[in-house]
Amino acid sequence: MSLISKLLFEPYVHYSCYELGHTWTPGCWKAFFDTMTFAFRASLRTYASFYLLTAALKNKNKEYYLTKFLPDMLRSTVFLTANACLFIGAFCMIGKVLGKYGLITAGFVPAFIASFLSVLIERKSRRGMLAVYLTNLASEYLFKSLVAHGYIKPIKFGEVFMFMITAAVYMFLFCSHDGLAGAEQKGIKFIVGDLEQVNGGDEWQAKTETRKKQVLLGAKYLLGLTKYINVLNNVVKSWRKHHLCRHSHSCLSYVIQGTLRNFMIGYGIQGCMKLVGSVPKLLKQPHLLLTSLTHGHNVRLGCFLAGFCGIFRGVCCLLRWLTAEHKRQHAAVAGFLAGSSMGFYRSVPISLYLFWKLLETLYYKGIEAGHLPSFRHFDVMLYAFSTAINFHAAVFSPHLMRPAYWDFLKKLTNQRFAEMNRLVLDIYGTNAAKICPSVWPDYDPNHTHLTLPAIKDMFITK
Repeated sequence: MSLISKLLFEPYVHYSCYELGHTWTPGCWKAFFDTMTFAFRASLRTYASFYLLTAALKNKNKEYYLTKFLPDMLRSTVFLTANACLFIGAFCMIGKVLGKYGLITAGFVPAFIASFLSVLIERKSRRGMLAVYLTNLASEYLFKSLVAHGYIKPIKFGEVFMFMITAAVYMFLFCSHDGLAGAEQKGIKFIVGDLEQVNGGDEWQAKTETRKKQVLLGAKYLLGLTKYINVLNNVVKSWRKHHLCRHSHSCLSYVIQGTLRNFMIGYGIQGCMKLVGSVPKLLKQPHLLLTSLTHGHNVRLGCFLAGFCGIFRGVCCLLRWLTAEHKRQHAAVAGFLAGSSMGFYRSVPISLYLFWKLLETLYYKGIEAGHLPSFRHFDVMLYAFSTAINFHAAVFSPHLMRPAYWDFLKKLTNQRFAEMNRLVLDIYGTNAAKICPSVWPDYDPNHTHLTLPAIKDMFITK
């Protein structure tokens, strides 16, 4: 049976919320408050670390810690706690009202209700970021689900091509006046520097106008293939820079300096993360320190950042030499080619996140320009819809979720999410029990007569 027919004519499982969901206790209210307790503890630890790290990176002053740190942290903690306990509450309510569960009502519907209500607790400034992150996770799950059901085939190096296109648009905006702002602007500036930006365009336009004669002469000079080669030789061999370049030294040194700097940054970041994750093992086996520092994963991240910066700077300089102009379009070409550096550090999460973040940026720019309509509470609806998809995946296809997010949900609920009776959901063909095929709840016989042999007999007869 196809997935579409399941959605239109879905079969129902006639089990109680205890038999299917909160299998550790037959009481709905106890399940609700258990989930609240588990989620609050996990959320408090998560957001305490998050806000401390964010405040340290942003170099917040003492006033922030005294006045805003605790309220912001507690507000986010309550939001995440509400998302978890309201899900189990809505799940139980649906079971009580309908007396059965289906492909939509067992995961998507209760999750949408819980997510919609809980995100209203969170600060408005964080809703957009949360919506983009959950949309990123949801799109990854949907793609894997379509592949698993045979509807589409995965594209080799698809995440690299997506990143190349995303990088092209990002770099075009980065080198445009008022193209980017906030964290995106700072992040790109940190990687490639700010010397390629055309701030307002006036300065570079003036320089270009004063060089009109030289541009015309350069165009004639570049007509022949031999002369193109001579230009390239001038760029590579001579220690000169183009008159439109803003960097202090030659183009070659500009490219090399950025490449080496970013390699050390990427290598250092990944090396530190590797060391932190290996602390328990290093305490017992100190000789593994060198192995952790020289791990190939560290080198790949360094090559990714170094390659992006080096290719971007190099192509920008080359295009200035070839055209005697400094344009935003050059940045788009350079960004596209620089995006190929993800081949060193292929990452679907990074590609998807930046892609959705770019769409969000373009959407708000379209609203500012008057080309796109503005939908009130769009971030709330997007968060609720995307989170509902992810919770649906956690119920029916946890093996297709991003492993880190599945681990997060288990940690948030003290492993209770993994204790759902997914064996009874295998009739939908989603391989719900694939991630934990041997798990059968320890039911209280006073509240259910459901047994594993009975389930097996049901599958055989059908």
